[in-house]
Amino acid sequence: MIEVGVVGAAGRMGSEVVRALDASADLHLAAVIDDIAKSGDIVVCLGAGNITAWAHALPADLAAIAKGKA
Repeated sequence: MIEVGVVGAAGRMGSEVVRALDASADLHLAAVIDDIAKSGDIVVCLGAGNITAWAHALPADLAAIAKGKA
């Protein structure tokens, strides 16, 4: 699949991990980030619609995942 727009451009510019999430997919943003991010990584949330709510909930969701691993 060829990514277009911001995702495609970031990938072509050398970003190691660039991923588009489909709002209708059964994915949880925090679980995806927890799976691929390392300490010090920067997560950028871009889009329209639900992304504002997803980004707002992200710190608490990541903290809950971390607490479950402890």
